[in-house]
Amino acid sequence: GMHIRSVEGSGVQDVTIDATHGHTGIEGAASNGGSWTNLTVIGGRIGLDIRGWTPPTPTMEGITLVNQTEAAIVSVCRGPLMAVGIKILSQIPGPVIVGGKTGGSFNWGMGLVDSEIVFDRAALKGRNTTAIAAERSVYMNNVYVRGADTVVAGSLDGNPEGWLHVDEFALGKVGTPAKGL
Repeated sequence: GMHIRSVEGSGVQDVTIDATHGHTGIEGAASNGGSWTNLTVIGGRIGLDIRGWTPPTPTMEGITLVNQTEAAIVSVCRGPLMAVGIKILSQIPGPVIVGGKTGGSFNWGMGLVDSEIVFDRAALKGRNTTAIAAERSVYMNNVYVRGADTVVAGSLDGNPEGWLHVDEFALGKVGTPAKGL
């Protein structure tokens, strides 16, 4: 896909990546004052990989991630990942968003607003599903999740038979190990 580690004020917009037979759709992120908008990643092992370079407070809007085989988003940042209008379609049990990793999460957190996560229950054949596993704080506002047994690992149950609307949810965490990548 794309390898983009951009600094303040930079951005990426209106891009579609078909990573069906690839590893990562986009690796990197924009730092403070920059943003990504209107991006789609189809397939790949990981949709957005924000590790190895820790941008402060990446901001994203209008991102669609479809059928990644390991995770839609993997993030380890110095500031919170702020995402608005994210749409994730998944045929894996998840977690589809993995935040931090034991021993290297800095002060990672996540804010997810006006977003949607959908699990394809027919493809999953009864397996338990998890939307988010994070070491640090998670905030959600107006997020719809379909087919998830668990929305936030260890904190928020889902509705495996249908939709769950998360009107508002905030979880403060300080360094609890996440399961996932």
